[in-house]
Amino acid sequence: MKADGRAVMRSMASGLLAIAGLAATSAEAADVGPPPVPLAEPALSIGDPAPALSVSGWVTRRDASEDAVAAFEPGEVYVVEFWATWCPPCVANIPHLGELADEFDGRVRVVSVSSEARDTVERFLDGGTGGASSDDDGFDFGTDEAAKDVEEAEAADPTYRELASRYDVAVDRDGLTNDAYMAASMSRGIPNAFVVGRDGLVEWVGHPARLDAVLAAVVAGTWDRAAFAEEFRAEKLDAIVEATFEQLRSDGRDDDAVALADWQVASAEGEDRLDAILKKVNLLLQLERGDEAVATTETLVADAGDDAAAAWRAGAIRMQVLMQLDRFGSAIAAAGSLSEDVAEFQSVPMMQNFIRYRLWADLLRSRLAAANLRESARADAGKDVAAALDAIAALEGLPTQFFVQAAQTLDRGWDETFDGADLVTAAAKRLRAAIPDDDASSLEAFDEAAARAIAP
Repeated sequence: MKADGRAVMRSMASGLLAIAGLAATSAEAADVGPPPVPLAEPALSIGDPAPALSVSGWVTRRDASEDAVAAFEPGEVYVVEFWATWCPPCVANIPHLGELADEFDGRVRVVSVSSEARDTVERFLDGGTGGASSDDDGFDFGTDEAAKDVEEAEAADPTYRELASRYDVAVDRDGLTNDAYMAASMSRGIPNAFVVGRDGLVEWVGHPARLDAVLAAVVAGTWDRAAFAEEFRAEKLDAIVEATFEQLRSDGRDDDAVALADWQVASAEGEDRLDAILKKVNLLLQLERGDEAVATTETLVADAGDDAAAAWRAGAIRMQVLMQLDRFGSAIAAAGSLSEDVAEFQSVPMMQNFIRYRLWADLLRSRLAAANLRESARADAGKDVAAALDAIAALEGLPTQFFVQAAQTLDRGWDETFDGADLVTAAAKRLRAAIPDDDASSLEAFDEAAARAIAP
């Protein structure tokens, strides 16, 4: 293969998932037993001793008369939250943390940690204002509405510094605390909070918007740590398996990595199974085990059963894998079988994907055939392009944006090794005719893309 592993991962992640549409299959998980290799468990998990805080300095303190938190005092409950000034959900959560600090005053100590420079945090706290409440009609934590919430908050009092002064804010410029908590627990997103119980052990990890009920249970002594430990590990299983994959690849244990991929496929179901199969395909492509990658796509066919749409998607994924391996002849054959079934589907996005990859495969085949400088091959190339265009013309209801995308595909299908201007020009002309004359913006975008494709 020509592409390196990371390039393959990027290409396959976009191409395969685009075709698959993240559709679930009907396959159910099997009882496959334990994984074939020991998994790389998080260094910090539920029930483990909470690491001491090692921070660069304190920006705000709820009570300056109290000692700054370093070690956790027996009998005390703590929240250690990680955030950043550039993170809208983190900013939206500031009033909520303040409310929790007030509600549990004297029973819970709230500490918020940023790995940014102190002056960055100071400027942020002095430069904006936040809403005074985080009830159900206000902040919408952790969603796409968070940015809007922040904008609304900036029009109200009190200031962010006043809000954050209701709890302790620290900076962790060296990243020691971030490593000890976030990295060690395989936590990747912020805001993220850890609850430390009275015995100094980690009780809970999660989004701080869900802290209310957790803190109430921990303070009341009714929190079920063991039950949450199981839930936490289940949530982290994907990250645990990914970390194990990375370690196996780093150690050169490729066969063990493939065995682990097989276990993940066998133990998953629905969308998780589809994702596991695609990850296995990615792994095999990285290892340059193309025959096994192609064979793995047959698992999708088996999973599809009588589901025609799922079977079609499985075939489209197989075609993409063949193209990734530069097996264009086989890819064209796969595309041809797909074209026989495409009339069954009315989904415009599915037809878009079919035509996009069919046309791309045909053009790549044409480029390679013409590079052999055989007139017969050139003629066959022209027939392939004409067939692809006929397939496009036979479909109805495609949005004009598709034809712009098709022109961009033309651009990707050729390079300076072959003068295919005549075929590309003919293809562009045929595609352009499908765009309404009064759709000026689409015509302009199409012409721009086609010009790049035709240019020498």
